[in-house]
Amino acid sequence: MTLEGGNAVKGTGLAGAIARARKKAYPEGYVSSKDPLIDLESKEIIDYLVANGVSEKSNIYVVASQAAQLALGAVQGDVAVRTDSSLTYMHNGGVSGTILDWTVFLSTGGGGGEANTASNVGTTGVGLYYQKSGVDLQFKNLKSSTGKVTVVDSVSDHTVNLGINITTADVTDSADKRYCTDAQKTIIGNTSGTNSGNETTTTIGTLINGAATKSTPIDADQLGLMNSAASNVLTKLSYSDLKTSLNSSLGFVVSNSAISGATKTKITYDAKGLVTSGADATTADIADSSDKRYCTDAQKVVIGNTSNTNTGDETSARIAALILGSTGKDTPVNADTIGYVDNSTSG
Repeated sequence: MTLEGGNAVKGTGLAGAIARARKKAYPEGYVSSKDPLIDLESKEIIDYLVANGVSEKSNIYVVASQAAQLALGAVQGDVAVRTDSSLTYMHNGGVSGTILDWTVFLSTGGGGGEANTASNVGTTGVGLYYQKSGVDLQFKNLKSSTGKVTVVDSVSDHTVNLGINITTADVTDSADKRYCTDAQKTIIGNTSGTNSGNETTTTIGTLINGAATKSTPIDADQLGLMNSAASNVLTKLSYSDLKTSLNSSLGFVVSNSAISGATKTKITYDAKGLVTSGADATTADIADSSDKRYCTDAQKVVIGNTSNTNTGDETSARIAALILGSTGKDTPVNADTIGYVDNSTSG
């Protein structure tokens, strides 16, 4: 076939550019029926190229590899037709020196003029493909519908960067991944030592050794006790119950309340044999005995009223003194009695 272009390219301003490309690709003047430039001569492609600034002055290259494409020294608007991949690229003005400086705008099976298309193949979500207009594959832009997501176009590396700006206020907590309040964080921060959750005899012993001392326990105080009757669980034992148990099993005598110390002749003791009180003994507390009898208060009066000496054996002198000291009576009567001594009876 000849080097002449197709009818669609005539009068578009691209005829010269395509012709130059053919002459460079086919210097002998013979063009294969698989001429890759034929795909550029369809009306859709021509319209697309013109709309994107490709003109008579643009360079159109036919290359057989990516390495050859990157070595072209192309500028924005130049076109590269790849014979190894059936892809056609337009230089997008990038300066990275990589394939990112080129944009694919046409994919063909080679020579047939078939334009490429696109579609969303996902089964869920929102697709980015919008439509095809001529040879232009149109895609939707990305934007954030909330301040939680940012969309940034990174021109230098040809990427779109998505950022997520969220806090725990935007996320519901889950099992074993719970939130704690600021106050709870303070408590956690103030918790010292190592808290493994599994104490050992050593760690418990260390805690006991470091605890405060109480030298005088009271009945309400509690002791830790391993309960052998309940699968060895930890239970508590009051100091009062401890004393009761020891007294019962060892026969200890529980002390009574304190009393004031003193020397007394009378004491009171309880069933345990412990003194509970003391007092001074009186005759009311002591039984009398032979020749050591008690007399009543009335008897004490009688004894007190009895004067002189009462030996129990009177003498003549004593009796004479009594007669002399008795009351006189000048006129005796027959009933009066006079005492005398009866020698016949010795009395």
